[in-house]
Amino acid sequence: MDNNIGLDNRGTILTASLLLENLTSVFLAQLLGIKDYKKTKSFGNKSGNISFNQKIELLIDMDALAKKEKAKFLTFMEIRNQFMHNLGADDFVSCFENLEGKEKYILSQYPQPDNLSREEKLKQASIELSNELIKTAIEIFDKVKEKIGNDLRLEVLEKFKNASFAGIAEVEQVFNDYIKLKSVETDNISTEELKDVGTTIRKVFYASWKKHFEKE
Repeated sequence: MDNNIGLDNRGTILTASLLLENLTSVFLAQLLGIKDYKKTKSFGNKSGNISFNQKIELLIDMDALAKKEKAKFLTFMEIRNQFMHNLGADDFVSCFENLEGKEKYILSQYPQPDNLSREEKLKQASIELSNELIKTAIEIFDKVKEKIGNDLRLEVLEKFKNASFAGIAEVEQVFNDYIKLKSVETDNISTEELKDVGTTIRKVFYASWKKHFEKE
């Protein structure tokens, strides 16, 4: 192990890890309606916040990641954890020697030229993995945000429709009751009595619509 304990190698992976963690924090905060995630205890930089691993596991639990993408994220997390927590993992060979089956997996996903050393193959494959995950994360988050937006629009439209139908029914009932009451009192309804009917209908409809919309 050299004197700098593999800081260059660690930095390569940890930089990508920070980018991915920032993306997941922004995304999860948006899902939860948090405007400034940096000020929160869960997603900010203070102690006690949700770890990077936990954020990725949340995405997995939400089915935001396909099976193939999930395997790649989990592999990256294992590589990241070795460089983050294992002092002996000062290069990519020593890192992967602690990850059973991962060397074969990553080189099958990101084949490297035969003329490269084992270290260079693993390093380049890991860099390609991290670059792909950053791109994938952005694409996934955009798709999920779009889906959430579409679902939200559909939900609002459904609420609007239901509240409108309920409002119309209530206006009809109020108007019918008014006509019945007047027909009992007199055979003729004067124009004076009808002049504000439109305003009354509008007020009844809006009040009823608001009540039912908020209940949906």
